[in-house]
Amino acid sequence: MARNALSRLRHQASLSPGTCGLIFGRLIATESLSTSPEASGDVSGVDVIHARLRHEEGSRAAVRMRRGGRTPGILFSLPGDASVLVSMETKHLNTLLRKHERSGLLSQIFSLHLERDEDGASPAVFPVLPRIMHRDALTDEVENLTLMFCPPDRVVTVPVRVKVVGEELSPGIKKGGYMNLIQRQVKCVGPASAIPKELELDVSSLDFGQRITISGLTLPTGVSIRGMEAGHPICKLAGKASND
Repeated sequence: MARNALSRLRHQASLSPGTCGLIFGRLIATESLSTSPEASGDVSGVDVIHARLRHEEGSRAAVRMRRGGRTPGILFSLPGDASVLVSMETKHLNTLLRKHERSGLLSQIFSLHLERDEDGASPAVFPVLPRIMHRDALTDEVENLTLMFCPPDRVVTVPVRVKVVGEELSPGIKKGGYMNLIQRQVKCVGPASAIPKELELDVSSLDFGQRITISGLTLPTGVSIRGMEAGHPICKLAGKASND
């Protein structure tokens, strides 16, 4: 399904030769797309992805691009439902992947700095959310990255990692038990600016046989969890007490 979506985006982004540059140029000229962080949403304090417009598509062009150290991608959901083809530095994307892991990379806002063709022109800067990522089966390097233009008020559904804290204080763990994390991610729905990078789950008071459900997670204002009832378990303290 992801590959079908990617194919549709490629088609939209390449309706005619030079479409990428034309679409982006028109957006800038009509001020449909901001060229500053202040106007397009606060993207300070987040990781930056540097990108360039690309004017070639197809597997041969992608191979040449990867050999040159760049990763092809698509930026979609721009004003007017426009999409453009872009390329990013592969080494930098792999650094971000190691830092955030796959789940983190696909669940947070990044600041995209998109270079413009005009000499001396400052890059367009705006928030994006990675949606689809393909990796090389042998090297694990990022082969393709699909980005969605994501202004702060856009409502999105994002898988968010559950981070367990307080295990060292748990009475059950002190007695020899172990934490069974049933739900490692939850789907959060809300404005892009409100979606957290991770949700902390405090288990410091958990004893044998006790569990924490979805209702035990603290969510930011305007954010909800999709696809799970309030009583759905997230973790449980399991095991047997030590005889020591």
